[in-house]
Amino acid sequence: MSVSQIQMEAANTTIPSPLLSLFAPDVGIPRVARTGRVRWMLGFATCCALLAGVATALRVDARDSTLRELEARGELKTMSDKQVEDAQKGAERAFMVARIAWAAVEAPLTLALDATGLFLLSWFLRGKLKAGPLLAVCGAALLPFAFANLLEVVAALRQQGIAPGVFNHLVPHDGADLAAALGHPLAGPLAKLAGAFDVVGLWSALLLGFGLSAAAELPARKAVLATLAGWLLWRLFAHVGLAGG
Repeated sequence: MSVSQIQMEAANTTIPSPLLSLFAPDVGIPRVARTGRVRWMLGFATCCALLAGVATALRVDARDSTLRELEARGELKTMSDKQVEDAQKGAERAFMVARIAWAAVEAPLTLALDATGLFLLSWFLRGKLKAGPLLAVCGAALLPFAFANLLEVVAALRQQGIAPGVFNHLVPHDGADLAAALGHPLAGPLAKLAGAFDVVGLWSALLLGFGLSAAAELPARKAVLATLAGWLLWRLFAHVGLAGG
């Protein structure tokens, strides 16, 4: 082993495995798999999601959307200002409940879906999957979403008012978000296709690929390519197929 390799290995040992996994998954993910620990990563991701949910709920402003909805139903002209205000407050309360409820289940649901996906891929590739390493690497794959949610907190607190939308992102996540942020919003099928390419999800999928390799004793190249292909097919199905694209 060369001096540079020894120095790199010594540096890696000082970095917690989950954090190392984010930027060096080929080194960090196998370490995470060996620990078999998932609870703190799941807890951290859930806390970040809840912080984003609460921050967004505190900044919600449903006045414009309420007025548009009432006008579309032909009720606006017959309602008093007090009735309009009550309708607005009702819409904001409904959003708060839905947003925080989604934040509470977001990380556990993602973990369950990731674990199911890796289980199916392992079966298809004839890997030797173990439950402990599987859950641990799925926990590490939640970290990109956790840090994205922390950015959502910052973005939400900088807003004066946020229109209701439980699944809306304040920080660009995918191709459609990026195009809108650059002043060139997409529409129709092109927007649905661009929305399938989620940068944060791709980062997480890359971690899952190395995780599949470590948890199922598969070659890294084979596991990563299979996981990325499965992720892309799922995104296209969910955001184009199910959306009626």
